[in-house]
Amino acid sequence: MSLRLPARDDGTALVMVLVFVLVVAVVVGALLDQSFTTFRSARVTSQLTDRVFAANGGAEWGVQQLRQGVLANGVPACAVPSTPAAPVPLPGSPLTLNGRQVAVTCEVESGSATGVAGWSVFITDATGGITVHAGADATKVVYGPVYDAGPFTRVGNVDLQLTNGDVVSCTGAVPSFVRTSPGLARTVVTSCPPVVVPALPAAAASIADMTFAAEPPVAGTDVGSCRVFEPGRYTVMPELIPATAGSNYLRSGVYYLDDTIEDLNVLDDVVVVGGAPGPRETPRTGARDRAIADGCPVEQPEDTAGHYGVVFVFGGRSRVEVRGPSLVELFGYVEPDAGGAGGASVYQLRNEWGGSEASRVTGPGVALLATGVGSPAQLAVHGAVYAPRARISAFGTGTSRVGFLGGVVAAGLDLQAGSFGPEGAHVSNQVATGSRTIRLVATTNSVGSEKNVSTTAMLEVLNDARRTTNVTSWVVDQ
Repeated sequence: MSLRLPARDDGTALVMVLVFVLVVAVVVGALLDQSFTTFRSARVTSQLTDRVFAANGGAEWGVQQLRQGVLANGVPACAVPSTPAAPVPLPGSPLTLNGRQVAVTCEVESGSATGVAGWSVFITDATGGITVHAGADATKVVYGPVYDAGPFTRVGNVDLQLTNGDVVSCTGAVPSFVRTSPGLARTVVTSCPPVVVPALPAAAASIADMTFAAEPPVAGTDVGSCRVFEPGRYTVMPELIPATAGSNYLRSGVYYLDDTIEDLNVLDDVVVVGGAPGPRETPRTGARDRAIADGCPVEQPEDTAGHYGVVFVFGGRSRVEVRGPSLVELFGYVEPDAGGAGGASVYQLRNEWGGSEASRVTGPGVALLATGVGSPAQLAVHGAVYAPRARISAFGTGTSRVGFLGGVVAAGLDLQAGSFGPEGAHVSNQVATGSRTIRLVATTNSVGSEKNVSTTAMLEVLNDARRTTNVTSWVVDQ
């Protein structure tokens, strides 16, 4: 007879195994779900990071383009506010960064570049062009972008160095004697866009509102060894005193040279200072120091109520040539409400107004403003030079120094000077007053349902030789 114990523990091990398997399944399932969520989140985060880096990279690229003065649609990008206001796509945009397409635009919110809509030299006549002449120094220099509707020409063994800006040629290939800095474009176009010369910056309102009926004393006012002249309408050229007797000072303002003035006016061996220097304008010729030594009541910035410098408006037949060992320095005229815009120093009157007559000095071979051939004169023009229907000529000897520091628009341009290297005869649109406030936006493209990412940078670009750029804000919109 056998005894059989109760089977109360039968299946316990199986139950424990099943419980263990269930617990493991729940834990593993939770871990897998968490892992999948983490993997998905990591992928989304990685894609978002790629887009953010791409947008930031596009904005940084755009800042570099503006520092280089890149051209957009044939003109320097974001040099002046557009009308109507609209963002301008930068050349090379969209670009590919981190596998994303990034569109980069810029827009000027306030201020403007100096020169002619940002150009350092803008030649309007297809038969004019830029001509460099051999002198004591073998290289002539232009700082900033160049637009030449005519040919590049040289007389003698001389080169033209273009730096800090691209060059656009309308009449054929840019010749080898025209040297450009690395990375700058040498663009040849078969059909140049229409030449549109903007209105005179900064001084336009004063000219339009000025009444020229009364003529100031042509003889000026003598103060010690200085002769002082007032702005206004001149029907004959001011009677300047020679350098052997002292200096001449032109108080800040607008000087209109009337049609009744003789054809050519020669300034021979004189010291002339025009107005007070504006912010960032540094005297170049020594004329201002000489004028101060001669007792001239030279204006300080606080004396001008914001009207810095002088602008000469050339009407009728009036034109000027500087000769002999003259020292002439004209600071760019800027109004108090110019909003940081660069000044102007020379304006060729294009239309009749207020009883005046438009300039009749026309043709790419006729100079509105020049320095004499073989002359040791030193001439510094800090504001923009607007002579769209005439020539501007800078000639000189080994001791001459000629600088157009606010840009030149002309039918033709001559550059020849002495042994001062880049300072001998040069043109720039950078060394002047003012700055621009620019909104730069870099936006990535969207793929599927993902959202675009944009980086918006606010920039202040100074009108100096380096286009110094300050980033005032940097915002990423995800």
